[in-house]
Order: sequence, then structure tokens, then C-alpha cells
Amino acid sequence: AVLRTVDAGEHWTNVTGLLAGADLYAVFAVDALHAWVGSGDGRIFATIDGGLTWSQQVYPGTQSPFIDGVWFFDANNGFALGDPASGSNKFVLLKTTNGGATWAHLPSEPVAGTGEAGWNNSFWWSDPQHGWFGTNNFRIHGTSDGGATWFAGATSSQNSLGVSFKDAVNGVAVFDDGYAQVTTDGGVSWVLRNNPPQASTLTTVS
Repeated sequence: AVLRTVDAGEHWTNVTGLLAGADLYAVFAVDALHAWVGSGDGRIFATIDGGLTWSQQVYPGTQSPFIDGVWFFDANNGFALGDPASGSNKFVLLKTTNGGATWAHLPSEPVAGTGEAGWNNSFWWSDPQHGWFGTNNFRIHGTSDGGATWFAGATSSQNSLGVSFKDAVNGVAVFDDGYAQVTTDGGVSWVLRNNPPQASTLTTVS
């Protein structure tokens, strides 16, 4: 389902519509009207009317990758990330400049290690040149030139479930083992930080 709120989360409305039954994992909205969702079978859907109607978008090639994340800067410019499709050893990185009416593969898509895949919504861009995504393979991939080239920063934990940057160089990643790691060089290197409090030590607020 796709849910929408107009009161800071107090209430939610199901706006799935014609997407009912689709295998949805990633969602991104830039305003009250424009949003995109990615599916586990390689499809990207868009709405320009707040979820009243949805359209399926098309990108080049015959690959049907699992869509891990979608990221937009405005109603026109955005990126999408997909896992390597069957028979391919490269991640799928797509770019659009017209709201997804057309998508194009980035000129260089990073090669995945054996069994390497991304994580749902572990996909972040600080600006159109600097982007990152986490994987299940002790590394976080990044670009500093809009996807023309990619590098991989090694991490000491395996599964980077979430990645967030405040600018082009300072970021944090969280992992399923409870640890957080930070970078101050744009994701080239990652440094372990103190383990955050475990659930058993947190105070419940009612």
C-alpha cells in the first residue's frame, strides 16, 4: 500500500489505487502532489496528483531489477537504484530529468560482488553530484560526479540498512548489528562510533 498524510502523521489515507497488489518497497515524494514508488519486480510508478492516479514508468533495457530506492530533487530530476538483474553483475542506476517520463542508465554502474545487493531506501543524495547507497557486503558505494564514476568505502559491519548525509562529505550509516559508522570524507572511509543504546536500555515514553 501507499499511504499519505496531510496532518504530520496524525492520520493516514490509503492512496494505493491501481497499484493494489504491486510489490512495493521504496517511496519518495517531493511535494504534496509528486511522488514515486519502486517495486520488487523492477517497476517504478509515479503520481502527479497526490496519489489519486498512478502511472507506470519505463526505462531502457530488459532488466527487471529489485528497486531499492528512489530519490528526487524536484518534480523533474531524480535517480533510482536497483539490484543487479538476473544475468548481470552490475547495479542498476537510473536518472531522469523529466519526472520519470523517461529514464536512462548512468554512464557507469558499479559492479556488485557475489550475492551483493542494496537495501530498501538505503539510498541518499546530498545534491545532484553526490550520492551513496548501502549494501549487504561490508561497503557503501558512492559517487561525487553525478554517477559518472563510483567508488566503494569499506565498512566494518556487513549490512548498511540506512545511509544519511548532511552535505557532500559528512554522513552516517547504521547497521543491523546495532552499530553506527560515520564518514567525513564523502564516504571514502568509515569510522565506527560507540554502539547506540540497545532497546532494553531505552525509556518508554507514553
